[in-house]
Amino acid sequence: IGKFGFGLPNASINQTRLVEVYTRTNSQEDITKAWLDLDAPHSEVGMVNVPDPVISPLPDWVEQYMVSQGLPFDHGTVVVWVTPDRISPRRPPGLA
Repeated sequence: IGKFGFGLPNASINQTRLVEVYTRTNSQEDITKAWLDLDAPHSEVGMVNVPDPVISPLPDWVEQYMVSQGLPFDHGTVVVWVTPDRISPRRPPGLA
């Protein structure tokens, strides 16, 4: 997650307390998962730790969506907001 700087983690934790990042550089490589969980136990000084990445498949619902849309995951990154709890249903003025 550190590769993405502050933007991805900050934007994500603004909307959810658990964000998962899945990535791979080519189709022959395993998918790697990293995550940031604000509800996980923290260090003594209150800092959130990012666990070491692990090999993990995409969540089933993400894979099904990508297949249905014809989106191959031969390389790239997928960010999953797990149970987002801060998304506002409001619309900007002027949009119908």
